[in-house]
Amino acid sequence: MNLLIGFGIAFELPVFVFFLARIGLVTPQWLWKNFRYAVLVIFIAAAIFTPPDVVSQMILGVPLTILYLLATGAAYLVGQRKSAD
Repeated sequence: MNLLIGFGIAFELPVFVFFLARIGLVTPQWLWKNFRYAVLVIFIAAAIFTPPDVVSQMILGVPLTILYLLATGAAYLVGQRKSAD
């Protein structure tokens, strides 16, 4: 059950970051600067939400890291759109 909750929350990350960027709480520069810390938090969360084995942690941590990068790209696009307005 924890694994399903973890994956459910994980795939909402780009949407959440998009809305945070839209209202101006985060910038793509800040997200990129703190990428190392984000990866650390991602893998700690993956260790909490998955059974105690490395494979399950990687199955949740790697896609979540990729989603973080996609969310950073979405924040960049939101920033470009705001500056054009």
